[in-house]
Amino acid sequence: MQYGLLGESWLLGNRRYMSGGRPIIRGMSTVALSRRQERENREREAPNGGSPARHGRFVTAALVLAVVSLMALASFSVALYALPVHVATNPPAGTTSYVNITISYDPATGTSWFTPTNFVVPAHTKVVVTIRNYDPMDSPLLVPWDNQVIGTLGGIEMVGMGNTSSEADMTGLAPGAISHTFTMFDAYYNLSVPIPPAANSSTPALVSFGAEFNTTGTFAWGCMCRCEDMSEPGMMYGSVDVT
Repeated sequence: MQYGLLGESWLLGNRRYMSGGRPIIRGMSTVALSRRQERENREREAPNGGSPARHGRFVTAALVLAVVSLMALASFSVALYALPVHVATNPPAGTTSYVNITISYDPATGTSWFTPTNFVVPAHTKVVVTIRNYDPMDSPLLVPWDNQVIGTLGGIEMVGMGNTSSEADMTGLAPGAISHTFTMFDAYYNLSVPIPPAANSSTPALVSFGAEFNTTGTFAWGCMCRCEDMSEPGMMYGSVDVT
């Protein structure tokens, strides 16, 4: 057995072998053999049998790929955030919308009119409509059953005079005690609320009711009493825009 710079070796036939079983090629210098031994050691130490340099290049490439992937994901996230987002039109549960309507009266001409006649309400929402009527005159109904409350939440209206403290739940009014109505009658809505006359020109009748509009679009409403100004636009009829 011989020991040298290359570690343990032995001679078998014409070849000298290292302890690892690899042949030492004849003619190789001690320096060359040392370099070869170092290279072989590095190869054994590197994962999967690859060289450290190759392994380092693999790790670097993996890191670069990971960074590029993260940058691409971030770019996609920003682009996705910038896209228009469809927001549901239904408002949060418990939301209530309010509409205030006034029926004015001119004693000199006996003319009365609703203000506003056209208004917007949100769909799928409880809408509370309050009507103050300053017209002290009663009017005959075009349709006898329009003295009944139809289509409101709970099937009632709140009726008072001058203030809200004396309001009472009503399901209808006597046919001779009606000044106007607020009526919607079509394929989608069947709503009618009778409105009593004012006590006098300074003490209005007060009517309020709740309703829910679940079909969007523009729908007509009108007064179903024999009023002087039934055919005049912006007086006794108008539209409800449900959005």
